[in-house]
Amino acid sequence: MKYCPECAGSFADEMVHGKLRAVCKACGFVFYQGPKLAAGVLIEDKGRVLLHRRDVGPREGTWTFPSGYVDLGESPAEAALREAREETALEVVLDQLVGVYNNPSHSVSLVMYAAHLTENASPSSDNDRVALFPLESLPELSFEHDRQILEDWRRQAAAGKTVN
Repeated sequence: MKYCPECAGSFADEMVHGKLRAVCKACGFVFYQGPKLAAGVLIEDKGRVLLHRRDVGPREGTWTFPSGYVDLGESPAEAALREAREETALEVVLDQLVGVYNNPSHSVSLVMYAAHLTENASPSSDNDRVALFPLESLPELSFEHDRQILEDWRRQAAAGKTVN
Protein backbone atom coordinates (compact mmCIF):
# COMPACT_ATOMS: atom_id res chain seq x y z
CA MET A 1 0.00 0.00 0.00
CA LYS A 2 1.43 3.31 -1.05
CA TYR A 3 -0.93 5.87 0.50
CA CYS A 4 -3.08 5.93 3.64
CA PRO A 5 -6.73 4.94 2.96
CA GLU A 6 -7.83 7.37 5.70
CA CYS A 7 -6.09 10.62 4.69
CA ALA A 8 -3.94 9.82 1.61
CA GLY A 9 -0.78 10.58 3.61
CA SER A 10 2.42 8.66 3.05
CA PHE A 11 3.59 5.69 5.09
CA ALA A 12 6.74 5.08 7.08
CA ASP A 13 7.81 1.77 8.60
CA GLU A 14 7.59 1.71 12.41
CA MET A 15 7.61 -0.97 15.09
CA VAL A 16 4.01 -1.53 16.23
CA HIS A 17 3.04 -4.45 18.48
CA GLY A 18 6.43 -6.05 17.95
CA LYS A 19 6.38 -5.98 14.12
CA LEU A 20 7.51 -3.56 11.48
CA ARG A 21 4.33 -2.04 10.02
CA ALA A 22 3.36 0.79 7.67
CA VAL A 23 2.19 3.80 9.70
CA CYS A 24 0.76 6.98 8.17
CA LYS A 25 3.01 9.93 8.95
CA ALA A 26 0.03 12.33 8.83
CA CYS A 27 -2.78 10.63 10.81
CA GLY A 28 -1.12 7.64 12.51
CA PHE A 29 -3.22 4.97 10.70
CA VAL A 30 -1.53 1.57 11.06
CA PHE A 31 -1.78 -0.77 8.06
CA TYR A 32 -2.10 -4.37 9.28
CA GLN A 33 -1.47 -6.74 6.41
CA GLY A 34 -3.63 -9.80 6.83
CA PRO A 35 -3.87 -13.04 4.89
CA LYS A 36 -6.18 -13.53 1.95
CA LEU A 37 -8.93 -16.06 2.58
CA ALA A 38 -9.57 -18.91 0.15
CA ALA A 39 -12.04 -21.79 0.25
CA GLY A 40 -12.06 -25.18 -1.42
CA VAL A 41 -13.74 -28.56 -1.59
CA LEU A 42 -12.57 -32.14 -1.41
CA ILE A 43 -15.23 -33.88 -3.52
CA GLU A 44 -15.54 -37.61 -2.96
CA ASP A 45 -17.47 -39.95 -5.26
CA LYS A 46 -17.48 -43.73 -4.81
CA GLY A 47 -14.03 -43.87 -3.21
CA ARG A 48 -12.47 -41.42 -5.65
CA VAL A 49 -11.62 -37.75 -5.24
CA LEU A 50 -12.22 -35.08 -7.83
CA LEU A 51 -9.21 -32.97 -8.70
CA HIS A 52 -8.73 -29.93 -10.90
CA ARG A 53 -5.63 -29.52 -13.10
CA ARG A 54 -4.05 -26.08 -12.73
CA ASP A 55 -3.61 -24.15 -15.96
CA VAL A 56 -1.82 -21.19 -14.35
CA GLY A 57 1.11 -20.80 -11.96
CA PRO A 58 2.11 -21.64 -9.40
CA ARG A 59 2.54 -25.33 -10.17
CA GLU A 60 0.84 -25.24 -13.57
CA GLY A 61 -0.08 -28.73 -14.82
CA THR A 62 -0.35 -30.30 -11.36
CA TRP A 63 -3.60 -31.33 -9.70
CA THR A 64 -5.40 -29.86 -6.70
CA PHE A 65 -8.82 -29.45 -5.17
CA PRO A 66 -11.25 -26.89 -6.62
CA SER A 67 -10.59 -23.72 -4.63
CA GLY A 68 -10.20 -19.98 -4.85
CA TYR A 69 -10.45 -16.67 -3.04
CA VAL A 70 -13.44 -15.70 -0.93
CA ASP A 71 -15.11 -12.58 -2.32
CA LEU A 72 -16.13 -9.67 -0.11
CA GLY A 73 -19.54 -10.38 1.43
CA GLU A 74 -19.29 -14.10 0.70
CA SER A 75 -18.94 -16.81 3.33
CA PRO A 76 -16.21 -19.44 2.94
CA ALA A 77 -18.92 -22.07 2.35
CA GLU A 78 -20.49 -19.97 -0.42
CA ALA A 79 -17.07 -19.45 -1.99
CA ALA A 80 -16.34 -23.19 -1.88
CA LEU A 81 -19.59 -23.97 -3.71
CA ARG A 82 -18.95 -21.21 -6.26
CA GLU A 83 -15.38 -22.38 -6.91
CA ALA A 84 -16.54 -25.98 -7.39
CA ARG A 85 -19.10 -24.77 -9.94
CA GLU A 86 -16.62 -22.46 -11.72
CA GLU A 87 -13.73 -24.94 -11.90
CA THR A 88 -15.62 -28.17 -12.52
CA ALA A 89 -19.05 -27.14 -13.91
CA LEU A 90 -20.52 -29.45 -11.25
CA GLU A 91 -22.94 -28.87 -8.40
CA VAL A 92 -21.87 -30.24 -5.03
CA VAL A 93 -23.27 -30.43 -1.51
CA LEU A 94 -20.99 -29.53 1.39
CA ASP A 95 -20.79 -32.20 4.06
CA GLN A 96 -18.46 -30.76 6.68
CA LEU A 97 -15.46 -28.61 7.42
CA VAL A 98 -12.21 -30.54 6.96
CA GLY A 99 -9.93 -27.83 8.35
CA VAL A 100 -8.22 -24.48 7.95
CA TYR A 101 -4.74 -24.51 6.41
CA ASN A 102 -2.06 -21.88 6.20
CA ASN A 103 1.64 -21.59 5.74
CA PRO A 104 3.46 -18.81 7.62
CA SER A 105 5.47 -17.98 4.51
CA HIS A 106 2.36 -17.47 2.33
CA SER A 107 -0.37 -14.87 2.57
CA VAL A 108 -3.32 -17.22 2.02
CA SER A 109 -5.41 -19.17 4.54
CA LEU A 110 -7.51 -21.98 3.04
CA VAL A 111 -10.84 -23.12 4.52
CA MET A 112 -11.42 -26.65 3.21
CA TYR A 113 -14.73 -28.53 3.09
CA ALA A 114 -15.65 -32.12 2.26
CA ALA A 115 -18.41 -32.40 -0.32
CA HIS A 116 -20.21 -34.85 -2.55
CA LEU A 117 -21.70 -34.55 -6.02
CA THR A 118 -25.42 -33.91 -6.38
CA GLU A 119 -27.43 -36.89 -7.60
CA ASN A 120 -27.36 -35.97 -11.29
CA ALA A 121 -23.82 -34.64 -11.49
CA SER A 122 -20.91 -36.51 -13.00
CA PRO A 123 -17.66 -35.17 -14.44
CA SER A 124 -17.53 -35.05 -18.22
CA SER A 125 -14.78 -37.01 -19.90
CA ASP A 126 -14.51 -34.05 -22.31
CA ASN A 127 -12.92 -31.89 -19.62
CA ASP A 128 -9.23 -32.76 -19.35
CA ARG A 129 -8.89 -30.36 -16.43
CA VAL A 130 -11.20 -32.27 -14.05
CA ALA A 131 -11.00 -35.95 -13.16
CA LEU A 132 -11.86 -38.46 -10.46
CA PHE A 133 -8.86 -40.32 -9.04
CA PRO A 134 -8.75 -43.40 -6.80
CA LEU A 135 -7.13 -42.53 -3.47
CA GLU A 136 -4.35 -45.05 -4.06
CA SER A 137 -3.29 -43.58 -7.42
CA LEU A 138 -3.34 -39.81 -7.20
CA PRO A 139 -1.46 -37.63 -9.71
CA GLU A 140 1.17 -35.09 -8.68
CA LEU A 141 -0.55 -32.74 -6.24
CA SER A 142 -0.02 -28.99 -6.45
CA PHE A 143 0.53 -27.89 -2.88
CA GLU A 144 2.08 -29.17 0.34
CA HIS A 145 -1.20 -28.82 2.19
CA ASP A 146 -3.06 -31.07 -0.32
CA ARG A 147 -1.64 -34.24 1.30
CA GLN A 148 -2.48 -32.89 4.79
CA ILE A 149 -6.05 -32.19 3.66
CA LEU A 150 -6.37 -35.78 2.42
CA GLU A 151 -4.95 -37.13 5.70
CA ASP A 152 -7.31 -35.01 7.80
CA TRP A 153 -10.29 -36.03 5.66
CA ARG A 154 -9.37 -39.74 5.92
CA ARG A 155 -8.97 -39.40 9.70
CA GLN A 156 -12.41 -37.79 9.97
CA ALA A 157 -13.91 -40.52 7.79
CA ALA A 158 -12.33 -43.25 9.92
CA ALA A 159 -13.79 -41.61 13.02
CA GLY A 160 -17.23 -41.67 11.37
CA LYS A 161 -17.46 -37.90 11.08
CA THR A 162 -18.45 -37.73 7.41
CA VAL A 163 -22.03 -37.20 6.30
CA ASN A 164 -22.10 -39.51 3.27
